[in-house]
Amino acid sequence: MNHFLSPEKNNKLLKSYHFSGKMLIPLLFSSYVINNLECEKTKSIINSFTISNISFHSYVSTSCIITDYIKPQNISKIVRCTSLGGHFLATSGYIYYLFKNVKNK
Repeated sequence: MNHFLSPEKNNKLLKSYHFSGKMLIPLLFSSYVINNLECEKTKSIINSFTISNISFHSYVSTSCIITDYIKPQNISKIVRCTSLGGHFLATSGYIYYLFKNVKNK
């Protein structure tokens, strides 16, 4: 669990973070372009990849900021758990909304 609360201390997660940074603009561009298509399922899949990428990148960035600015260990752990929960809740909410709209059309 420590790897998820402190991703900046795990080399594998840092490599994924740097890769996700390189994929931000291409995924955002593909989501923008694909919005004019008729196939709702394809739009939802591409947009869910984009949302997941943005969320992961945001979570690791936030974790790095927490490491830099919040020094007391007990407060840092509370803020990290809140950040993880908030990012997970937002991501799952967006993806749920995307696929819920596909079923309704």
